[in-house]
Amino acid sequence: MLVVLQAHAALQEAATVSSGSVGPAASLPRYGLCLTTNPNCGRLGDVLAAIAASIVQPGGTQQGYVFDLAPEPPSIVPLVNSTGWRHAADLLRRMLVYNAPNVQTAANDRPCWGVHPAFLEGDCLFTLEWDAALSSMAAPALQRSGALGVAPLPGSRVVMDRSVVAAGRTASSSEGDSFILAFADPATAVAFAAACQTVLLPGGRLALVAYRGLRVRMGLHSGLDDPQHVAFNQVGSAFKYYGPFAETAKLVSNAAPGGMITLSSQAFAQLRNSMQRGTTAASKAAKEAVVVYAGRHVLSDDGPRQPAAPKVVGASTLLADLPGPASRALDQFARLACGLLGGVGGYLVEGGDGLLLAAFGASPAAVEWALDCVERLQTLEAIMPDMSMYNARTRPEGPSLHGGLIRRRTGTLGRGLRIKVGLATGHATHTLTEASGRLSYRGRVMNRAARIAGIAAAGQVLCSGAVWEACDLSPGFSERVRGVSLGEMNLKGISSPIEVVQCLNL
Repeated sequence: MLVVLQAHAALQEAATVSSGSVGPAASLPRYGLCLTTNPNCGRLGDVLAAIAASIVQPGGTQQGYVFDLAPEPPSIVPLVNSTGWRHAADLLRRMLVYNAPNVQTAANDRPCWGVHPAFLEGDCLFTLEWDAALSSMAAPALQRSGALGVAPLPGSRVVMDRSVVAAGRTASSSEGDSFILAFADPATAVAFAAACQTVLLPGGRLALVAYRGLRVRMGLHSGLDDPQHVAFNQVGSAFKYYGPFAETAKLVSNAAPGGMITLSSQAFAQLRNSMQRGTTAASKAAKEAVVVYAGRHVLSDDGPRQPAAPKVVGASTLLADLPGPASRALDQFARLACGLLGGVGGYLVEGGDGLLLAAFGASPAAVEWALDCVERLQTLEAIMPDMSMYNARTRPEGPSLHGGLIRRRTGTLGRGLRIKVGLATGHATHTLTEASGRLSYRGRVMNRAARIAGIAAAGQVLCSGAVWEACDLSPGFSERVRGVSLGEMNLKGISSPIEVVQCLNL
């Protein structure tokens, strides 16, 4: 229908240009479309519903176009905010570009009419009316042979994907490359999210989409308890969610890497209950999903971070002199450090060539992780053919209690790599590195941790005074770890001196 209106307008313009006269061609109707648009008695609502029906319910009236009739009562889902209705509204808007104006004349002085006057005068290509309007079309201009024809409303070449409707989506909003969907229950949400992560293989076999195409991450949260945090956006014809509930839902989604679905504890509790008593198709589909406990996460990054910067002493020299054994030894160190991270809630920011950078949510966890790395590394038998050369280069020479250097006259200090660690605390900004899918932290606190590590000796764990004060408040920490203040020190790139504390296991 829209193509016909566009072709009519193009013919009108071509005929006007060829004749050189202003106005429509005599052989063509003046207007392409004639709809009454009066808000009190117009046909726009009926036409919009008719267009939407051809888009939203391609399988027949049993599907429904205002409400989804597939779910079992009372789980009926409204469809007026769906993409199908939005597409219908866009089509109607584009059609009205070719609509005849509502101009009152002496012959028609009423503000409302049953059929548009321009159509009754033969000045319109077509109109959209109910069959009851046929009795009003006994106008002289329409009595000529072939002047009037009747046809049903055409179907739409574009129809809505009913699989999204079947998922029970009740509201949506979008922003950039992300969007929010609302569901009646967690089981329906899980079934929809799982369906989005699968692909149909030849032969009807289903396979999980793993790192193919776009990396889509989904987070599910439940428990909206304040209706004030939901508002209807009349411009976008969608519900908008605000407040702590919406923020938590976004943070749960941000906690997932690409291609993964994560649930908050509230969503999981409701999912478990709904799967036990649910008999709907969504509940049955959710039962097939495998839910794995992923531990406790700090969703908000507003608090301070405790970066730890362990560095292998002499790593660059080792890689230059013994590239093969040194690479294997450094890989052994990385596996050890990363394996200990999970037990204390740490996050690996980056690492390579003997240098790691980890972030923690609590100072005690950062200090104990660093001490564990030093202690465990000494018990490992590193893959090094000549340990005497390495140990001679990594004898401890670092700050002492009196501000001088700790010097050891003994020879072999142990086998394997030796690391030194610096820790600090403070606020840091973070961004998502798209290449690796990991967070990258930036800020002065990261520089302080690196500078403190720079003055440490091999096997030494140093932290700032602020880190130790936070550790001292943790119950039982002083029974496991002892701290020795080395006083205030001037560090490169830091304007004022900071207190440095050496951490030792008891």
